Amino acid sequence: MIANVEKVIEWLDVNGLEHWQVSTTASDNSKIFETQDDETKEDKISRFRRIMEFCHGNRFVIVAGKNGKTGRGLFKEEFKNLPEGSQLAPGQNTISGTPQNPGLGFVAIGELDRRLAEERTRILQDVKIERLEAELKEANEELRQKDTAFTRTLEKVEPYLGTILGNTIGKMIPQAPMVGVAGLENESTDSSRTVSDENLSDEERLSLALQRWNAVEPDMIRIIETLADMAERKDNMYSMAKGMLIK
Repeated sequence: MIANVEKVIEWLDVNGLEHWQVSTTASDNSKIFETQDDETKEDKISRFRRIMEFCHGNRFVIVAGKNGKTGRGLFKEEFKNLPEGSQLAPGQNTISGTPQNPGLGFVAIGELDRRLAEERTRILQDVKIERLEAELKEANEELRQKDTAFTRTLEKVEPYLGTILGNTIGKMIPQAPMVGVAGLENESTDSSRTVSDENLSDEERLSLALQRWNAVEPDMIRIIETLADMAERKDNMYSMAKGMLIK
């Protein structure tokens, strides 16, 4: 006979048993616990512990198997579940601390069924709440990561918004003037100007280069983001590409 509920859980784990039912006698009519197919193993163990908290006795019968099917290959054992410091007469069980004589039959079984149904409903509600809270936490974390990624991208692109927006509007409305953003001055798109002009400042050279690049490369922003990420990671491909472009 197994000494207590915790030892029963160890016994189930050692034997690799995933499904089990518990009765006060060998008869199926005295069943007080049975695992459900839609429960995880952790949920089964948690519900088993909770139910046995108010079911005490000198003798319980557990029948377990590796799957939910009944038949040959089942494990069967008896165990005790006694509150600390208490003793019950042989064969005597209690429900919520009130001694019950299994020989009386129907009253004890009916009361136990009602309490088990109430407890199972409450436990399932607790499990659903825990799962919903975990899903909400995961969704919030995913949203936070996306927001952080968007902010980083915006910070990288913000200095060039004036040039990019101006070129975009120029393509859509050829007669429209260049648009300046965040204090950036409009630059001439004269193709005769190159980034090597000695009279241009670094900011002017960058603005002109972006205009020329954007005019021929529709994926310019995504390429800039990728290059920035590679540079931050010190990616070998970035170093190789830089060495090929700048000699």
